[in-house]
Amino acid sequence: MIRGDLTALSPEELKAGLQGTDWQLFLRLVYHHRLYSVLYLKMKELNSAIIPADVMESLRQQYTVNTFRMLHLTAEMEQVCGAFRERGIRNITLKGPALAHDLYGDVSMRTSKDLDILIPFNDVEAAEGILATLGYVSKEGERHLRCAAGNGGNIISVTLIRSKGLKWRSIGA
Repeated sequence: MIRGDLTALSPEELKAGLQGTDWQLFLRLVYHHRLYSVLYLKMKELNSAIIPADVMESLRQQYTVNTFRMLHLTAEMEQVCGAFRERGIRNITLKGPALAHDLYGDVSMRTSKDLDILIPFNDVEAAEGILATLGYVSKEGERHLRCAAGNGGNIISVTLIRSKGLKWRSIGA
């Protein structure tokens, strides 16, 4: 359904292909694999009465919620990365809105609940201060961060959680 051009199918072919679909199982799998944005847009192209209205409405709602979430994360990413750049901290964003934009040209086509940003290990303390001024707090506490700082030569992965909590973890360079 994701790869194929379903609009090329006749209504009869589409109906035959979807006959017997367990729509509740379909929705559970779509939500589990977080494919609601892609599938909603594909299924919307069909403009077909074959797909139950409640299925389309459920997908539309999830698509809308995800679009707003991704726009919010994009704004947070711009704010945090901009603050890092202003203070000379190099950073690389991974996954999330950055990947969605690069892959699809549309941040709403991917789901994400946090931001992953790589920063040089030597800039951890400065980044922590910047994040604190932006309203973030460390999820793991200051003591854990100080212990992690002993792994010289590493890069730090900063995962920003939507609740403005901050999760740090050290990854090898």
